[in-house]
Amino acid sequence: MKEKYNSILQQQADEEKEYEKKQDKLKDKFGIKGKDVVVVERTNTFKFTINTFISLVCLVKNIIVLALALTGILALFYPAPRTEVLLILQQALDEIYKILPIEKFV
Repeated sequence: MKEKYNSILQQQADEEKEYEKKQDKLKDKFGIKGKDVVVVERTNTFKFTINTFISLVCLVKNIIVLALALTGILALFYPAPRTEVLLILQQALDEIYKILPIEKFV
């Protein structure tokens, strides 16, 4: 019974230390000096909109990368698309060699 009581007290003490550390960080962030001040940081509409937009952009980016990777894997598995992909890559290299003053090694 005594151990259970002590673990609850320890948990509350840990939570209180965590809260104090968070308050110290917020006070340093906003330049507030004073022990009796409690800083409450709330999310506003602008922050929420920006965070949502960033998350949406990351989601779209991940979907596009996944789709391109899947297309590349499928192009390597089947012979007809594989030859087309190799032809396109060869044409792209030829164009790069024409634009840049690099001699062909092949």
